[in-house]
Amino acid sequence: MPVQQSLLLTSDKLKVFITNTTRESQTFQACKKRVSNAVIKAAHLLGKHSLPFWSPRYQAHMCMDMSMPALLGYFMTMIYNPNNVAIEASPLTTVAEIEAGEQLCQMFGYNIDTSKLNRPVGWGHITCGGTVANLESIW
Repeated sequence: MPVQQSLLLTSDKLKVFITNTTRESQTFQACKKRVSNAVIKAAHLLGKHSLPFWSPRYQAHMCMDMSMPALLGYFMTMIYNPNNVAIEASPLTTVAEIEAGEQLCQMFGYNIDTSKLNRPVGWGHITCGGTVANLESIW
């Protein structure tokens, strides 16, 4: 396999990570079917024998009825796990975090113009929840 096919991304084109030859192989198809069957069985058993803590509509949640944008954001983070530990680990979500912080600073009247040297520049970041936000606010 050429080196270029093993790359996930190049600067301007999306490259193939799993080739069509691999995808069409019997081994790949068998593994894909085993994983699919295991996921279906696990989902069935979990759905049948679990309390619906996982559901945002479960009445015991502090916030039982979430909006569609909130649910979609939650589902995307489950799939992609954008861990904002560093810009190298999360280039897109770090930019979104910076933009959200700037929007909040602007909304509350904090300076976001870095050219105004006589005023401190507001900043912020997204936390995993209220407890962490409260603890960080003490910092």
